[in-house]
Amino acid sequence: MDPQIVETIKAFVGPALSGGGVLGFYLLYRKFEAETRASLREDNETLRTENKDLRAENKDLREGRRPRDEESAV
Repeated sequence: MDPQIVETIKAFVGPALSGGGVLGFYLLYRKFEAETRASLREDNETLRTENKDLRAENKDLREGRRPRDEESAV
């Protein structure tokens, strides 16, 4: 094969492959980022539900203690 053709192929293939590599890494980054965001959303939903339940339980406990505190204060 003619050396000039080989050099021409190298000149075009090198940047094309490196550009593809950068694009590939970017797409992988986006994929992992989306998976991480989805996981964090699920965690947030779980924590919100748990927080809501604990607040309701805390409210019930406070209401249950008030009459006892008022009786002892009187």
